[in-house]
Amino acid sequence: MATSLLVSRGSSPPLSSVPQSRGSVASRLRSRRELATVSVVQTGPLISSPSRDLFSARKHKSQTGGTRTSTRTYAIPAYGPTLLPYYSRGASTSFDFDAALLARYVGATVLQFALLVAALKGFDVVMNATPDAALGGKVGTYVKPALAWISFAFLAVKSRTFAFVNAARPDANTAMEKRVMKERVRPSWQPPGFAFGIIWSTIGLLRATSCLMIYQTVGTTMCWPFLAILAHLCIGDTWNAVNNADGQLGFSVLLVWFGVHISAWNVVKAFYLTNQSAGFTILPMACWLTIAPILVTHIWLLNPAPNGKRYPLYPVRTH
Repeated sequence: MATSLLVSRGSSPPLSSVPQSRGSVASRLRSRRELATVSVVQTGPLISSPSRDLFSARKHKSQTGGTRTSTRTYAIPAYGPTLLPYYSRGASTSFDFDAALLARYVGATVLQFALLVAALKGFDVVMNATPDAALGGKVGTYVKPALAWISFAFLAVKSRTFAFVNAARPDANTAMEKRVMKERVRPSWQPPGFAFGIIWSTIGLLRATSCLMIYQTVGTTMCWPFLAILAHLCIGDTWNAVNNADGQLGFSVLLVWFGVHISAWNVVKAFYLTNQSAGFTILPMACWLTIAPILVTHIWLLNPAPNGKRYPLYPVRTH
């Protein structure tokens, strides 16, 4: 059987025709920022093909005598290698585990957690050094709670400021949002884009308010509930890098279920056992983060690799 790949950009003429070579296609695709069209032409006895073709725009089959010709056309995002581990390795049967990338994710999460703990410790020092009785008692009654809420709100919505990975969300980065929307098939039941902004803004307010309740109950941020929410925020920021920046669709499923989802319910438990009102206040966050993993899993199922196989549940090498 003879196989050739035809690569073109948009409606422009083919850029190259490369017989029997997929690895060379990847090197061309990595340097481009627009969609590239990859046509796979097989001539000879037609053998069974992958069960699913994610980006398949059209398929043509013709038969002359005992010979069949199968042409498949794929529109593949050519912004970088994240969705092309199959092409970049030049193999279609396996995915290479990237231990270095996994170590980077773990290290970034631990370092961010340590940095946030240090920041909250500094917050405690400043708050304890400020007398509640100042300004006729108004500092302790109004000023300190207001400063605490603002600090917790910043932590809730901008924890990625302390991240050691690219933890930007698509809704906070126009270029990333356009890229992610182009490269992935999404289920019909997914909420519209603007809904995510409303959801996460609401969750940010609930996080800040519940954290203030815990702080007023315990009198310090160096306690289990705050450590629980710091861990949750750090895991969530790392997940943003895994899913959005790095396009590791398989590993993002594992991390969202066993990292983001479980840590969210751990926050609810820690808050509830310390202050029941705080636990109920933060509960909608965990409820949403039970629905979100289902969406992430569905997207993973709808977006197999170009070879028709699903991305594995571990970080894969993309170079």
